Amino acid sequence: MRTSSDGRWRALDGRPLHAALVALLEHYNALLADGLTGRFGVLADPTFQLNLLLWMQQQLPTAGSPTSPKSVLRDAGYAVHAVGAKLVCSGELEEKLAVDLELRGAPQPDMLASAPGGTAWPVWECKASGFGTNSSTTRQALKILARSRDVALVAGAQPGREILGAAIWLTRADDANALNETLDDLAAQLAEDDVAAATSGVVGIDLDVAGVTAQAIAGDVPEPLQSVLAQPIVVLPRADDSEQNPRPLYFIPFDPGVQQEPEEVKRCLDILLDRARMEAASVIGLTATPATIVLQGHELLSAATIGMSARWQDHGDRQKAAAKIVSLLEHELSMVSDRPLMRSGEGAMPHLDIKVHNDDQRDALVEAIVAAAPSSITELPPAQPKLFDE
Repeated sequence: MRTSSDGRWRALDGRPLHAALVALLEHYNALLADGLTGRFGVLADPTFQLNLLLWMQQQLPTAGSPTSPKSVLRDAGYAVHAVGAKLVCSGELEEKLAVDLELRGAPQPDMLASAPGGTAWPVWECKASGFGTNSSTTRQALKILARSRDVALVAGAQPGREILGAAIWLTRADDANALNETLDDLAAQLAEDDVAAATSGVVGIDLDVAGVTAQAIAGDVPEPLQSVLAQPIVVLPRADDSEQNPRPLYFIPFDPGVQQEPEEVKRCLDILLDRARMEAASVIGLTATPATIVLQGHELLSAATIGMSARWQDHGDRQKAAAKIVSLLEHELSMVSDRPLMRSGEGAMPHLDIKVHNDDQRDALVEAIVAAAPSSITELPPAQPKLFDE
């Protein structure tokens, strides 16, 4: 909390900021979930759905906690191979889809997961709700069904090798059966044009008193995915008694290389940079003074994305994001009245070195980061020219 006497951030028991920063970060993360209300507010959010898939296939730092997401797919041998990768296919199939069916361009489903023991690799697509055969998303679904039968080129397999794929949609449980009927109809349309569709199925998510559940509800869901999700299984236990907040944290696995609307890109970038700021506040606040604190742009980016930035499609996007994080922090910390000596480094490893003399100076830096308005993150002033800029 902020005290009324001196305006400083303190723990409820009077501890200084650096000793209570973990609790502050937990409070900040909880705020990200407050705006999603109603029984299906979260479940119909494709970004949250993608987070569920990531959680289910990764070993998380919070594993073992009663409210930690459950890595049920990772335990079954599945792993994230790519997020938002283009479904490239053979030249022959590409030509047929483009010329005969007018299905030009490779789709970018939300995730491709590797599978254990030669079983089919799931090609995951998250949807807020079901859709019909005349929906605006029909063409995308046709592309995914036509290209997911063999994912060898996407998986980077040796020439001549086939890797069987299965197109799996994730949506609300109430919409699963209707969506599966649509997928069957679309597969029949492809068959009429002599295109073999991939097997497909629907995994539905729901919310009950225990938390968020997942179940393979309809279609031809491959093994061992079918067995793992044969019955509703809790993949995200309820964190508290609130029906409005079924998640402990809300991570955004943002990838600038994935096609999105401009306003959605800005929103995701705002959240990403805000999380990076909180990571920087943690580094600063937990440092014993006096010290020279080094904020590494790539390390903050990795922490803010739970390591997912390493899987971004474009290395240049990682470099730009790391540099932007450092630039943002340098700008915000330059506003501190008792400003310490700071030196920024550019190039392949952007960083910000801060020489902090005492606890008051350190706490002022953390307060400056925490107090900055998130909505102004992307509105940085233009960079000033340097001496040798051309």
